[in-house]
Amino acid sequence: MRNRIPKRREKYNGDAEFLFKHAANTICDKLLDLKKPLQNLLVLNPRDKVLIQALKKNSKTNAIAHTTLCEPSRKLAHLLAQNIKKLPLHIQKNFSIKHEIKSQDLPFDSLLAFFALHWHMQAQVGESLANSLTNAMKAFLPLLSKDAPIYAITFGEGTLATLARVLIEAEAKFRKKVYSRIPAYPSIACAGDCLRDLPLAHPFVESNAIEVEYSTLTALFNDLQAMGESNCFGKTTTLSREILKLAEKIYPKKNGSLIAEFNLLTLHGWVPSQMGSILKAKAVK
Repeated sequence: MRNRIPKRREKYNGDAEFLFKHAANTICDKLLDLKKPLQNLLVLNPRDKVLIQALKKNSKTNAIAHTTLCEPSRKLAHLLAQNIKKLPLHIQKNFSIKHEIKSQDLPFDSLLAFFALHWHMQAQVGESLANSLTNAMKAFLPLLSKDAPIYAITFGEGTLATLARVLIEAEAKFRKKVYSRIPAYPSIACAGDCLRDLPLAHPFVESNAIEVEYSTLTALFNDLQAMGESNCFGKTTTLSREILKLAEKIYPKKNGSLIAEFNLLTLHGWVPSQMGSILKAKAVK
């Protein structure tokens, strides 16, 4: 699926969470398809109020007995708490916020990794992309009970591909050493292989490509910073004004606009009833 978002700032009034809103609505639609009632949902990296608003919109997700929001950042956790206080009292009690998950909190009967997966992958230095993705997903499994659904929505291959190429080309004009400033994201094939290697039942992965029009490169950078994604670039040198000016000049334009690509991957599977036997079979192989 491919969508185009024209005149991004005019349409969304400068709200940089438009991607997360789109993803939150998509994931809530997935939850609606589940036949199993959910009692204890764990959400990793809930992104301030975006996901909370999407969850409370429909009766199915409102019926979740309890939702634990795991947010390591105390600043974001404070914002989450403030937004939960704005909900009706009978809904407020269905949410709790934790900075980390402890053994006494386990197990959960469902898990949603909301743009948390690529941060787990970036933390695993020196691993291949496939192994990093597999290990990041595998780390979620001990948090869940049997027959628990797991969803992970994250950025996929092709995200900011033009920006990555343009920055390398511009930096090469001024420096002997250039950096890959956009992280490597998994392809849909890589994600599919990862799910097949995990002890998950009924795995699937789908891709949703979104193209966003920007008037300037600065506007795009402002959005990335407001999304909290600029730190994902890793440890690199600072981009100079000269490099950014050249990057703006060579960035291809369509009808006067810069086009930024975002590819959203949704990974899904079920923790099977016979987890122990499946793990043993995987180990034997």
